[in-house]
Amino acid sequence: MRMNESILLHPIKVVALKTGLSPHLIRVWERRYGAVTPGRTSSQRRMYSDEEIERLKLLQALTEGGHSIGNIATLTIEELRSLLANGENVGGSAFVDGQRAERRISGRQFVGRCVEAISKLDQPALEAALQQVAVALGQQGVLVHVIAPLAEEVGNLWMDGTIGVAHEHFASAILRTFLGNMSRPYAPSESAPHFVAATPTGQLHELGAMLITAAAVSLGWQATYLGASISAPEIASAVKQRPVRAVGVSIVYPLDDPGVTAELKQLKNLLPSEVALLVGGRAAAGYQSVIAEIGAISCGGPLTNFMEELRALEKIGNDRTPVAR
Repeated sequence: MRMNESILLHPIKVVALKTGLSPHLIRVWERRYGAVTPGRTSSQRRMYSDEEIERLKLLQALTEGGHSIGNIATLTIEELRSLLANGENVGGSAFVDGQRAERRISGRQFVGRCVEAISKLDQPALEAALQQVAVALGQQGVLVHVIAPLAEEVGNLWMDGTIGVAHEHFASAILRTFLGNMSRPYAPSESAPHFVAATPTGQLHELGAMLITAAAVSLGWQATYLGASISAPEIASAVKQRPVRAVGVSIVYPLDDPGVTAELKQLKNLLPSEVALLVGGRAAAGYQSVIAEIGAISCGGPLTNFMEELRALEKIGNDRTPVAR
């Protein structure tokens, strides 16, 4: 849509600064979800109105509260305001307090810096941004407000062709080292429950699995990351090596791979009955029927959902009281 240039107010770089969203993510939300419809100048530059900036701010706040962008992207601005005014996220808890909100804002700014570094394959810039945010936000703050949204955005950019496989592998390599170094000082006790993470056969995108491994460590669990594209028998064999409370698998793409369905069924069948299977990742929503069928735990959505499930599993183990799910 071409509009009168006199009413086209803000270029995308300004919008990114005002909202805390990266230009890449703004474009993804526009193309994939129709969240905004910017006008175009005669030279085809995107330009955004004040109302579209408000829409993006509302969408950002709601997605950080647990709402799926796919479910809310096309709501009217009045509906978005009303949803936010309720003061609750999808889990029913109150929105985070002012201090945590400030962390979200800082986190979004660091995500933008990290995406820029990844797009340029700039290792020093990416490492510097990660080290700086580690000091600013602390271990769990980094995981929830930076690494988790960064992993999602890298997946979005890979899927729409903005970045390539080399960029995704570059990001994974840097983040693997960063997460390992960050988790090292938090050695869990020998009595802590054990968690094993991997991606199923054919799932080569490993950021999600590395992230939940680090999140488990931050909660005091012993955690083992097996790697990407690990078959169900291999995961089950690793579980037999020591007492394990839970196994987590991350599924990124696609939404309807029958091979993934078969792997999940086989894995649940091979795991001891007392070992919980948690299934997360951006594509987990496409496998809800099989997750329910095999009695696994769905951990889609924000990283905090996964962390709450681990806390619940630890409490069940401590109480030694089985709880039906």
